Amino acid sequence: MAEVEVGKIRRKPLTAIVLSLIMPGLGHIYCGRIVKGIILAFLSSIFIPVIFGALSVSHSSVRIAVIITALFASIVIWLIAVIDSWYTAKHTTDSYILKDYNKWYVYIILILMSTGNSTQIAFNVRSTLVEAFRVPVASNYPTIVPGDRILANKLAYKNSDPQRGDLIVFLNPENRRINFLKRVVAIAGDTVEIKDGELYVNDQKLPRRKLPPSTLADIRAEI
Repeated sequence: MAEVEVGKIRRKPLTAIVLSLIMPGLGHIYCGRIVKGIILAFLSSIFIPVIFGALSVSHSSVRIAVIITALFASIVIWLIAVIDSWYTAKHTTDSYILKDYNKWYVYIILILMSTGNSTQIAFNVRSTLVEAFRVPVASNYPTIVPGDRILANKLAYKNSDPQRGDLIVFLNPENRRINFLKRVVAIAGDTVEIKDGELYVNDQKLPRRKLPPSTLADIRAEI
């Protein structure tokens, strides 16, 4: 029977793949390639803020190009990490000497650090860049129907003011745990009046298109 010296354990390709899927670079650290593992982990972590940062770009073509490029690059880095860690583990000999960091608790700590970093990035993105909402009511039907999901760009008015016709999300002044989604009908300096159920802005009646009863009957919303 072949004997394996204490501190010498062959690296398992399947384990390297699983660790790389959980966190790019971790499979390389498992195989003793700590420098390459750290580089891959760093490269994979930079694309999330790049993608969300692109949401604040005003030009849609640039925004889409940056997001697609970042997503593609992220997938490529992930595939490289998985395939290369499998190859590295497969070609590691039985004489591989365990490193100080080849401990299960070290892997868990690294995973938790990566998860915590991603959570912090997501929190920062949600509070400063963009936030997702699900619309439960039909106040903006048919532009937005109940159940629609939207992304609110929190940098949209960083360098400009809301304009008539914009759809904006804002906090309910009386209950700041509730968000409102409304369309801007007037801006600073405008005069707003309601006469006989009609809305007037600067003495001009805003046009309104009535929906057929059959369309309105399809609306189901919880308020």
